Amino acid sequence: MRTKAPVMPWHKAIWFPRSVPRWAIILWIALLGRLSTKDRLLAWGVTADDACTLCGAGHESHDHLFFGCQYASRIWSHFLQLNGVNRHGLKLRDEVVWIAQHSGGSSMKNTIFKLSLAAVVYNIWRERNGRIFKGQNLGHDDLISRITSDLRACFISWRRVEKSDENRLLCYAWRIPVSVFDL
Repeated sequence: MRTKAPVMPWHKAIWFPRSVPRWAIILWIALLGRLSTKDRLLAWGVTADDACTLCGAGHESHDHLFFGCQYASRIWSHFLQLNGVNRHGLKLRDEVVWIAQHSGGSSMKNTIFKLSLAAVVYNIWRERNGRIFKGQNLGHDDLISRITSDLRACFISWRRVEKSDENRLLCYAWRIPVSVFDL
């Protein structure tokens, strides 16, 4: 019989009503340190190269990829700024703890911030795999555009968002149509 594991303090930063399942699953696996990063592949004897696929400057591990890597850090910094967070990015686990402490609740601002983290982690992992398996190579700006487009696609489907000044400013910043305020 399985024993019940304790609830992690960061679970609400990943699993919430408007979360995107594929983004949340990759974020969850990354937090558990279970993605097949090159340091893990090296330990298993699958590869001899552990250089970061994105920046080439570091050893690819979960901590490096999310967000010690210059490429990934630049992308996450863009979304921190877009969400009005004026600080440098942290390691992934620290980011999620920070979000859990500062972005509780289901306000539009908190939901957008939590979705931003999940989308960035998912797309960084996707870009890393695209470079390894498909020979793709998106620059910073192209990946930022793709993530922004993915997030905006989520936001435009929302309805019944509270009409507040803060939410109007978020709609302006993210270029979300005001139809989200419709009933």
